[in-house]
Amino acid sequence: HNRTVGAHGDNLGAVTGRHMIAKHDEIKWALYGIMQRAGYSAECEVTGLFREFAQNMPESENIRKRDILVPDFLLKKSTGSRIADLKTLSYTANNYSGRRRFENGAAVNARASRVHQEYRRKARAADRKWNNTPQNAVGPIESRLNEFGTVLPLVFGYLGEANKAVHKLLSDIATVGARNLWRQMGQTSQANAVSVLKNTYRRNLGVAVVRANARMKLRVLGTLLGRSNDAQYTSAARQEARFREAEWDNYLRHGPRGQAEYHHGFEHCI
Repeated sequence: HNRTVGAHGDNLGAVTGRHMIAKHDEIKWALYGIMQRAGYSAECEVTGLFREFAQNMPESENIRKRDILVPDFLLKKSTGSRIADLKTLSYTANNYSGRRRFENGAAVNARASRVHQEYRRKARAADRKWNNTPQNAVGPIESRLNEFGTVLPLVFGYLGEANKAVHKLLSDIATVGARNLWRQMGQTSQANAVSVLKNTYRRNLGVAVVRANARMKLRVLGTLLGRSNDAQYTSAARQEARFREAEWDNYLRHGPRGQAEYHHGFEHCI
């Protein structure tokens, strides 16, 4: 298409379609894996939350459309469940313009501020289409969305940076993980385990985000060069998943190793 690849290939990560979806999903499952290992109560790719509230939708509609909205996560707490949605940013003039280009976290926090309203717009459009809800009225689907409170936005940038909600969520996961794992970790208290797990989760997720961005560039470059089959990259993702499982099993058996050397590795990212 006569497009020039930049010095660092940043524009290779600014396309839509299956490559962007693959990047999004790689980060999503990396985060969900952390939740599972910590024993944090959550579901991933949650279906069926809104289906029954579309009163006039025919059964002939495909399953994805019948679900109306499919959140990336449903976080379960004693105070109630909350929807969380994961977004990724590419390096574009729009995403990283003005102060967002220089101020750490500005781009991802700006994107995060729009997530809940996007959910509300989709819910309202579905109410008007399937429930004949008047323009300015709250219909059954929007009411169902309101039961979960504000949608928690989890946004990751092209350099691996994350918005404030991601940092808060990782702290919450570390707290739960410490309660479940501190004895296995060889720690003397839950408080000590929280610090270790928080740094471990930040490092692991930070690496996953940077790696997902890099893999997307490779996939897009392969497409531009005419390589239609990118199986080698999905194979690499599977191998990495197996490695992470083996690494975690080793961690549980032998406790944390070499934590100190990683504490500052991603101080400007996750």
